[in-house]
Amino acid sequence: MARLDVLILVLFLTVRCKAEGLFEDGQEYQYSYQAYTITGVREPTLFSSSFGIRGNLIIQKQPGIATLKLSDLTLGMHNGPETLFNTIKFLKKPDLASLEKPFKLTFLNGKITGFYTDSWDAEWSVNFKKALATNLQMDFYIGDIGKEETAYMRIVEDTISGTCNTSYSFSDDGKGRFLLFKQRTQRECTNIPSIGFNTVETTNCAGTPQDDLLATTQSYYKLSRGTASNTVKAESISSLGFQALQLYPPTGTPFYNRANTTLLLKSLGPLTKPIAAPGLTKHYASLRYIFRNPMPTPDGIDLTREEDYFTPEEPQSQLVLRSKAVPMLTKLKSVIGWSPLNEEALIDSSTSDCIQLMSALSLESLVAVWKSIEKDDDLKNLYVEILPLTGTNPAALMIKGLILGGKISDIEAQRTVALIPYYLRMPSEKLLVNWEDLLKSSSSIKTKELRGAITLAFGHLIGVTCTGNTQRPCKADTINKYARILYDAFKSAKTHQEMMVSLIALRNSKLVPAIERLVPHTKSGSVSRALRPHVIFSIQLLAVSNREKFLSAIMPIIHNTTETTEIRVAAISTLFRAKPNLIELQELVGIIEDETNKEVLNFILTTFRSYTGSKNSCLKRSSADLELLIRRVDHLKTDFFLSNNRAFDFHDEKHGFGGGLQLVTVYGEDSRAPLIISAKVNYRLSEHRYAPLEVMIRLEGVDEAYVRFFRKVDPKDFKLDVLKDLLQKTLKIAPRQKAPFKMEVILRSQGYDLLYHHMSGDELTSLMEGKALKDLISRGFKLTRSMVMLGGQKVTWTANDIGIPVAVGMSNPGFSRHQLSYGDQSQLNRIGRTIQAGLDINLQMITYMVAYNPLNGTQGIVKSRGSRIHLPMNTLFVYSIPDAQIEIKMNTATEEKPLSFLFTSKTNAVLSGKDDAKAVSYLKDTCPQCESNSLVTRGNSFRKGIVVRENINPLLGLESHLEVYDCEAYTGKASVAKVFYGSFKPSEINSHGSLPGFLIMGLMQMRNYFYLYPPIGSCSMKAVVHRTRENPAEAIEIKLKMDSSPPPWKRAPPGVTYSNVKGSITLLGNPQRKWNIELNIEKEPFNIKSLVAVKIARLANPTLGVPSRALCVNVRTTWAVPPQDVFETPSTVQPSVQRDVTFVWGEAPVNECPKANAKGISTIAMKIIGNITDAQQEAAITRNTYPYDRCDLDRYDAGRSGTTGPMTQACYDAVLVYATPRNYKLDIKYENMSPRGQTALDRINTLLRPVLLPYLITHNSLSPAKTVAGSGQVELKMDIGENDVDLLVRTDQSLSQYENVDFLKNAGMLLRNARFQMWHLTAMKAGWVGVCDVAPQEVVTFDKVKTNYDLPSCYTLISADCSPTPRYAIFAKKSNVSLPMAVKIYVGGHTLEFNPVVKSLIANSGVEVKADDKLVNVVANKPYVLSDKDNITQYAVVNFISARYFIQIPILKLTLRYTGDDITTMIPATHRAQHCGLCGDYNGLTLQEFVGPSGCILGNATDLARSYVLRDKVCKEVIQVPNCVDPGSEKKSSGFFGFFDRLIRP
Repeated sequence: MARLDVLILVLFLTVRCKAEGLFEDGQEYQYSYQAYTITGVREPTLFSSSFGIRGNLIIQKQPGIATLKLSDLTLGMHNGPETLFNTIKFLKKPDLASLEKPFKLTFLNGKITGFYTDSWDAEWSVNFKKALATNLQMDFYIGDIGKEETAYMRIVEDTISGTCNTSYSFSDDGKGRFLLFKQRTQRECTNIPSIGFNTVETTNCAGTPQDDLLATTQSYYKLSRGTASNTVKAESISSLGFQALQLYPPTGTPFYNRANTTLLLKSLGPLTKPIAAPGLTKHYASLRYIFRNPMPTPDGIDLTREEDYFTPEEPQSQLVLRSKAVPMLTKLKSVIGWSPLNEEALIDSSTSDCIQLMSALSLESLVAVWKSIEKDDDLKNLYVEILPLTGTNPAALMIKGLILGGKISDIEAQRTVALIPYYLRMPSEKLLVNWEDLLKSSSSIKTKELRGAITLAFGHLIGVTCTGNTQRPCKADTINKYARILYDAFKSAKTHQEMMVSLIALRNSKLVPAIERLVPHTKSGSVSRALRPHVIFSIQLLAVSNREKFLSAIMPIIHNTTETTEIRVAAISTLFRAKPNLIELQELVGIIEDETNKEVLNFILTTFRSYTGSKNSCLKRSSADLELLIRRVDHLKTDFFLSNNRAFDFHDEKHGFGGGLQLVTVYGEDSRAPLIISAKVNYRLSEHRYAPLEVMIRLEGVDEAYVRFFRKVDPKDFKLDVLKDLLQKTLKIAPRQKAPFKMEVILRSQGYDLLYHHMSGDELTSLMEGKALKDLISRGFKLTRSMVMLGGQKVTWTANDIGIPVAVGMSNPGFSRHQLSYGDQSQLNRIGRTIQAGLDINLQMITYMVAYNPLNGTQGIVKSRGSRIHLPMNTLFVYSIPDAQIEIKMNTATEEKPLSFLFTSKTNAVLSGKDDAKAVSYLKDTCPQCESNSLVTRGNSFRKGIVVRENINPLLGLESHLEVYDCEAYTGKASVAKVFYGSFKPSEINSHGSLPGFLIMGLMQMRNYFYLYPPIGSCSMKAVVHRTRENPAEAIEIKLKMDSSPPPWKRAPPGVTYSNVKGSITLLGNPQRKWNIELNIEKEPFNIKSLVAVKIARLANPTLGVPSRALCVNVRTTWAVPPQDVFETPSTVQPSVQRDVTFVWGEAPVNECPKANAKGISTIAMKIIGNITDAQQEAAITRNTYPYDRCDLDRYDAGRSGTTGPMTQACYDAVLVYATPRNYKLDIKYENMSPRGQTALDRINTLLRPVLLPYLITHNSLSPAKTVAGSGQVELKMDIGENDVDLLVRTDQSLSQYENVDFLKNAGMLLRNARFQMWHLTAMKAGWVGVCDVAPQEVVTFDKVKTNYDLPSCYTLISADCSPTPRYAIFAKKSNVSLPMAVKIYVGGHTLEFNPVVKSLIANSGVEVKADDKLVNVVANKPYVLSDKDNITQYAVVNFISARYFIQIPILKLTLRYTGDDITTMIPATHRAQHCGLCGDYNGLTLQEFVGPSGCILGNATDLARSYVLRDKVCKEVIQVPNCVDPGSEKKSSGFFGFFDRLIRP
């Protein structure tokens, strides 16, 4: 009953005395009015720039309508410390007259439904009034306040900043007073008025653009009862809008913009005299902010006019802008030429000013400016550099006109056309249609490179217009049109290069209908082998639109083991780019467990391990899944020399920035040179990534080009015809043609391919041998060029809560100037070249938040960081032919042009305007102490400086200077050390144990500290190196001469080799400083003993008071003498090594070494003894584990007689395991160390102790012996295991034992083998050498496939170069004497035969050796050389060692080992994919090793052997030719098909 009474009362009062929200009908309200906006920062102190208005507000309320008028308005401004804000004087200014015009509001239930102003009211005035009106609505009846359901509510209100969800919170003090609290956030608003552009493309993990602005509004209403019980009057209204620029959360300190409106009720009474408000005819249906120039519709875009709708600022006339263009370009030219030490250039705004000015020019103006500078090469160069960076439609049309008019060079055209879609601010279908002219035939577009660049750019333009443009999406007809055109272009291309260009253009378009049509082309045979990986990569976009279709194309390729490595790796990479889920990752793990292709296996494993534990926030889900799955395959090892995908990244937990580097290397079947080298770098800020840059290089036929250019054989001396006839006519072998040299480079950024370059072997040859290049080298050249750079820019204008537009943005412009000159300084018998180069790079990062006030002025906060690096070089290279001497002379940097690096970071509160004088005068009127440009700082006393290094080195004549100055952010050495510590923090870096990866990530993180993190406080740094003013070193001269002669006092023993380098390093000048250098290396056969001696002797310099001094290093290494059979395990003499190293430096006679341990002579003596462990010796003796047990079986296996040990994999592994010492003892003694040297040793000790502390087992202090300053001794014992190291460290003070030191597990990579040299092991592991072992009943091919067969009794081809120009062939047949195998070798028109006979007939091992059908006697220690009559060309060298023949073919780098039981062939990887015979095709694949002479596939190894039988007169009818399993499988050349001539069909 009570509620019914209340309801009746409310209805009665509503009818009789209705209150429309806050105001009663028939009442006049007078308020004091204040609105101001302030843009500022809080650190290091409060600094801001503000604009405010004060006055009075009259509101006259009538039923459903209210008339409002502002009066007595005054203006106040300030710029600088916020303490000056309270000193502002508000003054009357004529500019505010428009704001005093009345306006009307219509209401319905307390909400504003209409807004009326004078038709001539200024735009800014209308927006101010709309912002005021936003605060004058309340969608509620006061009589309902306090009821249960009305204490809190959410409604939708129309506001200045959009249609927003607004929360109402009420409180009632019970005495007739109420408080209403309204709140809204921008992220809950729709129809937000905003303009701007973004070419930085910062997105989060889901691909969503970053929201730069965090905005919220809070309004407070103090209310009391009105004249009726259910009415209310607003005693005060206060609104606070807060916007924070958090571009890089949580990096650094955000900028903020605060907008305050305050209304205080002065009087209230009945309406007596209505406000005169004639002409309020302009109606606005919404309170949303309106921009001066609204964004045009797609059809309304004028491509030729300036794009002034991206800013609320009032544009200047085109005539004014044209007049400024040339002076601005001239100034920029001057700034680029400033001294490298001119600090003003670091944050000089000339680059940004030029880009901004040219962005405002219409096409007509751009043409006019071009005509005025066309004859000035420097200005024209800058104009062309800046044009694409503007990203405007007029610039796009201007570029098109310059290209079609032939006004710019080919290189300039390629660059500009590639960059314009990258920076384009307003893509449109109109521009697409306009640019179609570039795709048609034109006399100005002559080269295929330019046509390719245009095609790529057009695809890019389609992509940004139709798929990356949410505001103005393309019509369906347009999408279908270009999808058809791009796919038809791809299908109709003729050559590989044309197909690549059309495919990349299609990929750039990101049109799903076109990309879906590529799916059939991912299958084998649909396109060429070289093109197919790119097709697979291109369907990545389907993973989002149609994942089922994507997986149905990708997964079968990954599973198909018959596919090549490159194809499967492409599919795997594409899958990982598509963010695989747990099920898909499990499928990959299943592939790993059964994979036989080592390249694919290694690639998947390295990918898994790279992403496991990644610091990249976008990989968190995949990383967690991988961490679970990788345990199943964690026992598998990876190999650096196989295809791999290694990713390193970091993430700073405190400041939120991160980054990463990904390196991919893929090896193909044809070569051990990398087929693909790819790198990707990106930076991240919080969860947002930016600046991803990718480079992919695809190389094919590298080894073929290497042989062609550097390993040619002279057909006069190295006869090929005999062998060619034998293989191709007699054996009918189809030549194995290797792919010719080809190089492709693709540059990719932000998901688009910007550049594609292709070079074939013929192009490379013509370039190297062309007349133009020879002429250029002979006459020299000089090139100077300036470049303007812009990584990207972004700006967003939105309205704040008093109706002023606020911009947040970022820009990173820069410029560079590089000089390069080349000259010929050759003389008789002296080849001389001069190279002069200079590189000057200036990069800036500008972040800002500014408000545009009604005075056409921009005021706010601008944070600028700049860096500049200068690298000068002037070098002369001379090679003296008679002396075999190299001379290098390089000028040192001067004080005017030093080697330098400069950095600065400054933040300023700024005020500027269309009329700077007026804006500054108004500022001075209202705030006399304010400046238009004020540095954000706590004061001069807080900006400190420190000279980190000031070193004038008179001994070198060089000066270095490192200084941190004017610094409020980093102060002193401690802060710099913190930066280093913070950058190289292991917990924030994921480098997978790679030291180079760790260092690179640390440097990338350090870069972020300087560019992104620096607080608002200023800081500058300078690092400079140059010659001194007094006694300078004007140049560095290096002379080196090499020879292989023994010392004059020493007679060279047999087999000992010498390598000598003698020369000097001289700092030219007055006085002259000189150091003589000697390097002598002496090696015994098999490197059993070696001696390395290094001497660096400084000559005395009386002028500088410097005596002669020398540093001498001697390294003497002695390995245990190996047995005659290096495969013997165990051996009588255990493998061991002893290395004695001495470092001696101090004063000494000229060119002599100081005497070790003499007074004043610093000496370090190291004795290193390495032995195999007891466990190694025991395993070799018992021989019951792999590899020893398998090696013993191999000795008599596969038809071998057991005469000698074979070179099988097991026997090879046995030598590696047995003959690698793993127990080392180091005895280090030092005497007479200088204080600086002693300090260095102490620091090493200090660093190592905390690192080793977790592994400490025991530590005992020793009684300190009597010590001598600068002297000491350290003893180390190391047992190096597979996964860790045990250490025993003894010093003069303590004895410490450490166990299982796992971070030293990679120390095993440094171990050396007593039998095999390091280069040999590396070549074997990297696959640079192929090994094939042929026994009478078994073959292990070059691709490591083991097959059983029966060796025919006729000569059978086991290994041969089967290229069109074969260089060698090796045949074997079964023997009927004690040794089961005979061998015949063809090389250079000569033959070598090894025929087993009865032992009694031959003095050696029962083998008869013939060279060119003549018997030769090969005995131990006396090699037989098969050469031409002048002994200039050595075809073969045969050594006999312990029943084994080692045959070397030097000119082809072949090594053979023949024992009579088997023959082992070692050939370089340059023969890959050109090999034939029983040893396989050597293409890296293991599935099809039975490839016959014609290229067909045979059923088994025995048939394979029979197919390669040399059917001469004796064997022609003895062994029949076997049949192919698949008669139609002969290898055929694959052709290319495609299109490029015309992309647009009529």
